Amino acid sequence: EYWEWVRTYSSPEYLAIPALKEAMFDKLAAGEDKARLQRLYRRAMRLEASFFSAQPHPPPPRRPAALLTDFDGTCSPAGADSSGAILALAEQAAGGGRPTAGDAAWAARTRAALAAGYQRQYEQLVGPLVGPAEGPAPQSDPAGVAALLERLSEFDEEMNRRVEEAGILKGSTPEEVCAAGSAVPLRPHCREALRAALDRGIPVHVVSVNWSDLLLRAALRLPARRG
Repeated sequence: EYWEWVRTYSSPEYLAIPALKEAMFDKLAAGEDKARLQRLYRRAMRLEASFFSAQPHPPPPRRPAALLTDFDGTCSPAGADSSGAILALAEQAAGGGRPTAGDAAWAARTRAALAAGYQRQYEQLVGPLVGPAEGPAPQSDPAGVAALLERLSEFDEEMNRRVEEAGILKGSTPEEVCAAGSAVPLRPHCREALRAALDRGIPVHVVSVNWSDLLLRAALRLPARRG
C-alpha cells in the first residue's frame, strides 16, 4: 500500500541515505566539467520521471477537495517565526509615541502568552485528528475533512479575536501590517503553488501562529478578504 511506501521513505534510516549519496557525489564530481554534470543530472531526472510514469494502470486524476497548510515552517523557512513581525509592529507603534496598549516589553510578554495559548489549543484540536506517526494509515473521510476545516476556521477566528482584545496591534496601520507581511521570507515557489491551487478552484486554508489575516495575505500576495 502507499502508506507503507510513504512510511519507508520518510523513516530516519532512509533519510540518512541522501546525505551519504550527496557526499559521495561531491567527492566523485570534484574537478568535473559543470556543464557535463548538468546534462547527466537532467538525464537522470528524466529517467526517474519515466520510471514512475511507466506503471501500466496509472490512477485517474483527482481534484483535491482542499489544500490545508501551516504557514510557519511550511510556507516560511524552518526556524522562521512570522509572529515576530507582529512583535516588530507593536514595538514600532510603541516607539513612535502612538496610542498603544503597552510598551515594547508589554508587547513581547503579550506576544509570548498569545503564542503559547495558540500552540496549546492548536495541538489539542489537531493532535487527536492527526494521530501518531506510527500506526495504520488514516482512512479517507471527506465529511471529516470538511468538519476539520470548519473547526480550524472557527479556531482561527477565536485566535484573532483574542489578539484584537489584547490590543497588541493597536497603533499599527494596515499599510504597516502589509509591509511587514511582504517582508516575511517564504520558501521558493510557495506563493506560486498556492496561487495555482486557487486558480484551479481549490479552496486554500493557511494556518499560522501570527494571527493577522492581513499580514498573511500580504506575505502570500493574496487579495484582501472582503467584508
